[in-house]
Amino acid sequence: MARTLVFLGAPRTRLGLTIRSEIPRGKGMGSSTADVAGAIVATAELARRPLDLRTVARLALSVEPTDGSLFPGIVCFDHREGLILESLGEALPLAILVLDFGGRVDTVAFNLVDRRSLLAPMEGQFREALAMVRAGIAHRDAWSVGEGASLSAECNQRILPKPFLPAVRREGQDVGAVGVCVAHSGTAVGLLLEAGRDDLAQIRARLVRRLPGLQRTWLTCLVSGGIRPVSCLPEGHGTSRAQAMGTT
Repeated sequence: MARTLVFLGAPRTRLGLTIRSEIPRGKGMGSSTADVAGAIVATAELARRPLDLRTVARLALSVEPTDGSLFPGIVCFDHREGLILESLGEALPLAILVLDFGGRVDTVAFNLVDRRSLLAPMEGQFREALAMVRAGIAHRDAWSVGEGASLSAECNQRILPKPFLPAVRREGQDVGAVGVCVAHSGTAVGLLLEAGRDDLAQIRARLVRRLPGLQRTWLTCLVSGGIRPVSCLPEGHGTSRAQAMGTT
């Protein structure tokens, strides 16, 4: 908040911020980006100096690595420097069964480590994965998106291994999942399923039964990103009209 006020040239004042979030911490599910971007936008709204999203991203990146969920739709975004920003389109109707096998990752500490020597040999595979996802979103092809996500997840095993990923992939093949995804700086694993299936609850129960290390699950869906008010106070209350902001 203080950094945003300095950027805006607004007077420093005593401000309070309450964050209410259902996003688990340390799992790689974007909780930090939601908190930081939400705080920046709420502060700018309070100062009645709305910021464009590229500026919000620059301010967030000055605090810590930031994902692209603050931008509308699905984007390819350079989470360290913000030098790459490509809009891929709107989210496909995909269900995601998020699987938590325990553990946490300190995202800030994780991103301080230079892993370019590990990443460089896999550049071709990552480009292939991105091409699959890009084409899948453009053509509304869930299987292409799933294939790209799965390839990216496999590559990431050399960076931040998920011991249960092979078992999740086998289960996914058995139930007709389109692919898997992982948190690249966290512990979460996701099973990607076509939305509208009437057996999602049964699949969830199956994995709980067959994966003994599984601690928690969430059944959610792929959504487009963006920052929007999640609650507002009536005009005249003397506080920001965007009392709480959130990212999807």
